Amino acid sequence: MPPGSYLALSHIDRTPELASAAQVYDQASSKAVPRTREEVLGFFGDLELVDPGLVQVPAWRPDGHFARRDDIPFWGGVARKPATEATDA
Repeated sequence: MPPGSYLALSHIDRTPELASAAQVYDQASSKAVPRTREEVLGFFGDLELVDPGLVQVPAWRPDGHFARRDDIPFWGGVARKPATEATDA
């Protein structure tokens, strides 16, 4: 990714409550692997998370049209690759 680029992603949460529901993906042509918040956070590497960070998808933009729901099992976040610092030549 070039400096100044953004990465936006969402990912299904891995919780005991979703274990049976996640089995549906075992039959799909595109399998999904539920992950914990910490595992999803690892996808951002050294990118700078944009506020509010990695949160449940409806909480990412609480000023939007959707009411906040804490039972949505998806993490979402946006991060930016820092611009490179200019060096003296």
